Amino acid sequence: FFVRNLFYNVPARRRFMEKSTTLARQIRDEFERVALCNPQIAFKLYNNQAPIYDLDCSNLRGRIVDVVGKNIKNNLLEVSAETSLVKIEGFVGRPAAAKKRNNEQFLFVNGRYFHSTQMQRTIMRAYEKLIPEKDAPSYFLYLTIDPERIDVNVSPHKTEVHFADAEEVNQIITAAVRSPLAKSGSVAMMDFDNSVAINIPVLGSSQGAIYAE
Repeated sequence: FFVRNLFYNVPARRRFMEKSTTLARQIRDEFERVALCNPQIAFKLYNNQAPIYDLDCSNLRGRIVDVVGKNIKNNLLEVSAETSLVKIEGFVGRPAAAKKRNNEQFLFVNGRYFHSTQMQRTIMRAYEKLIPEKDAPSYFLYLTIDPERIDVNVSPHKTEVHFADAEEVNQIITAAVRSPLAKSGSVAMMDFDNSVAINIPVLGSSQGAIYAE
């Protein structure tokens, strides 16, 4: 895709945008989301002939490092869990790498980026007592779920998704995130709170079995 002479027919808008980096930042944000979700595809991004990104085909970990930066390479913990309801893959950051302003937070479902305040809170709860209260961890989580169990037509921006099984999915995410944290020695393994227990048969997990009874 090449975008040239943007706002050619609306010069007033163009003059306004020349004094703002907002549009460039929005384009870069969208580029990063698409690139992070498709590591098997090479991407290049230029701004006024200046190279911003030159990404070779890679695996998921490699693509995250290429997009975010090499500093994150040693701070990634793999997340991998599969149940009959949802499959979760990706990476979360080590608690020691959490920071007050963290833009390294990405959620994807069925190959598309989405934002969820509720799911963000769920991930934060998995880090409870592991990081300072106002800090935030990095995470790159990829969910695969039956398309009929989600609604992606919630907002015009298409970044909000409703889950038919939101409570169950959030519980699975909590367990999936806490598993690599436990394996790294950051936190002891914990069971689900019986007060919010659910019954989800587990198909398998490379990080160890996750049970919710």
